[in-house]
Amino acid sequence: MTALGLPRRGRLQAAGAFAAGAELRLLWLGWAALAAAALAVLFKPSLFDLPAVAGTGRTAELVAAAGLYMLSHVLRFLRLALLIHNPAIRLRRVLQVHFFSAGLGVLLPFKLSELVRVREVGVVTGSLRTGLLAVWLERTLDAAVLAVLVGLVAISAPESFGLVTPLLVVVTAFVAVTVVAIAVVPGNIREVMLHLVRRPFGERSVGALKLMRGALSMLQEAPAMLRGRLPSLLLLSVFIWVTEVSVIAVALASADLGPTGLSTAVLSLLASVSSGATALMASSGDRLAEALGGVAGIGLYRLCLVLPLLAGGAWAAALYLPRRRRRPLVRPGAVR
Repeated sequence: MTALGLPRRGRLQAAGAFAAGAELRLLWLGWAALAAAALAVLFKPSLFDLPAVAGTGRTAELVAAAGLYMLSHVLRFLRLALLIHNPAIRLRRVLQVHFFSAGLGVLLPFKLSELVRVREVGVVTGSLRTGLLAVWLERTLDAAVLAVLVGLVAISAPESFGLVTPLLVVVTAFVAVTVVAIAVVPGNIREVMLHLVRRPFGERSVGALKLMRGALSMLQEAPAMLRGRLPSLLLLSVFIWVTEVSVIAVALASADLGPTGLSTAVLSLLASVSSGATALMASSGDRLAEALGGVAGIGLYRLCLVLPLLAGGAWAAALYLPRRRRRPLVRPGAVR
C-alpha cells in the first residue's frame, strides 16, 4: 500500500503544482488582456465602435455616468465583503478580486468571468465552497431586487408588461430555487441520509452518503452567511441597481427615456449575456440601439461601462496577482 501510495501521491502533487502554475499564468494573461484592451479603448476606440474619450462632446455626462458605474461596483465590493465577513481577510484583497473579475467580465462572453470570481473568492477565503456560495448569493440578491424593479416597471407602464415578463419569470424562478435549496432541501437530505443509515444498502450507500454530507454542509453554510446581514445585503443590492439604472439615465439623457425605455435598456443588456456579447463588443451596442429605436448616446453609455472596468481590473490584477498564492484546484491529500 505504502509503496504504491507514495508514487501516486507524488504524481498528484506534481500535477497539482503544474496546474496551479498554469492557472496563475492564465491569470497574468488576463491582466495583460485587460491592460491592452484599456489602452486600445483609449487610443483606438473605433476598433470597438466606441467614441473617443475626448471626442464625445459630453464630458460632464461621461464623467457622471462613469462615476455612478464605479460607485455601483464599490457597492458590489461592499456586499461581497459583507457576505464573506471574515476579519482575517483584508478588505483590499476582496476589492482586488472584485475589480479583477469584473474587468474580465468585459472581455469574456457568457459571464465566464463568474468562474474566475468563484475561484478567486475561494482562494482569498481558503474555501472554494465559500467562493461558490458567495457568488451564488450575490446573484440571488441581484435577482430578488431585479424582480421587484421589473415588477414595478410593469405596474407603472402596463404597455411594457410583455417585454419584462420573460425577465420577471427568470429572476423569480432563480430566487425561488435558491430559497428552496436553502430552506427545504437540507431537511430532506437529512431524512434520506437517515434512511440510508438505517437500511442495509451495503457499500453503494457509502458514496451516496459522502455526496449528500458534502451537499448538506454546503447548503447549511449559506444561511450562516446571511444570518444577521440580510437587511444590509438587500439594501446594498437595491442601491446597486438604482445606481446602474441611473447610469443609463445619465448616459442616455438626451433620449429622454421613460420607465419603459429604461426597462428596455436593462432587458437588452441582460439579453446580451445569453448571446455571448459583452459591453466591449459592438454587437451589444447594436442590440441596445435596436431595442431603443436607434437613440443617440449608445456609444457613450458603452464607454462608461467598458473603460472604468478595464482600467480598474488591470489595476486590481497588478496588485493582486503578485501576492496570490498558488492553491491547487484539487488537494492531493483529499484523494484516497
